[in-house]
Amino acid sequence: MGTTVNQYVRDRLAELAGEEDTEATIARFRALSGQGNSNGWKWNREEIYEERLGRYGKS
Repeated sequence: MGTTVNQYVRDRLAELAGEEDTEATIARFRALSGQGNSNGWKWNREEIYEERLGRYGKS
């Protein structure tokens, strides 16, 4: 009997998780995190939910 899909996915995720070097991951995170510009906008949960609900009509 062959490998199950579940086992294949587990094995592949384990491979992917083990591939990246920690220092390289940190450097990549720092490089990417410095590129953002919110133009002063601050994240607001209520506005996001309001916008999402508006797309589908409020109940």
